Formats: sequence, C-alpha cells, structure tokens
Amino acid sequence: MEWKGSEMRRVILIVVASVLLVASAATADAANAVWFQGAIGGYGHVRPSNVALSADGTLWVSHVTWSAWGGRVAIGRGLGEEHGCAPTCAQAPTHTAEVKVELFNLVRCGSHAYYDKAVLYRLDGRVFARSRFDWAPCEEA
Repeated sequence: MEWKGSEMRRVILIVVASVLLVASAATADAANAVWFQGAIGGYGHVRPSNVALSADGTLWVSHVTWSAWGGRVAIGRGLGEEHGCAPTCAQAPTHTAEVKVELFNLVRCGSHAYYDKAVLYRLDGRVFARSRFDWAPCEEA
C-alpha cells in the first residue's frame, strides 16, 4: 500500500495526539494522587508497601497490599508489628498479626492530598495496637 502525503500527515497527527493525551493523563494522575506520610515525615508515598505509624519504630505495617487507594478511604492488608515499652522498650515483647489498614481523612497540603488518620484491625475485627493514629502532614510537607 502506498501512502499519499495527506494520509501520512493524518496518521502522524493521530499518533502525536495519542501520545500527548497519554502524557497529559499521566501528569494529571500524578497531580491528583493521594499520598501517605505517616509518622516518619518527609513527603510521603503513594500506595506505600510499608506504613510507619510511630516515629520511634514501635508500630508499623510491612508488606502492605492495597485493595483501595485514592478515594475517601484507603484499605490494605499487611503484617502489623507492635513493640511494646513495658517494662522498657528494649525489653518488651513484639506482637505481630496480619492486619487490615484503613487510611482516611483526606487533607490538602499545597498541590498534594494526604491521608492523615489510620486505624489497624486484626483480621478477626479487633483493633490492633492503639485504636487510632493522627498526623499533620501539612506541617511537614
């Protein structure tokens, strides 16, 4: 098949327009992404695989897989670890359990949205560790 000049220009325009559309959609997704900062600070992550819930490392969730992210509530599952501090933080036992992670309460800091609250549940529905965690990502970002 032989292409005429006008047909070739039309194909090139369609390809260029498609590339620009995909690039602008990716940029819009990044701008609209919801982040989680947690207790460690910094700028946070989108869909983090590890969630730090205490700055001293005594409570965190590893190997998190997210079934929902970006909406009013993010829901994931992972391995929760709580290091108690009685009689001392160095001597206290470590408690681990598979947990459901719920992140919620979207706040906007400049150009980013963040979850600033979290709750952990054991798979049997009981609360794991403390009942609720709060951060102030806008003070850090």
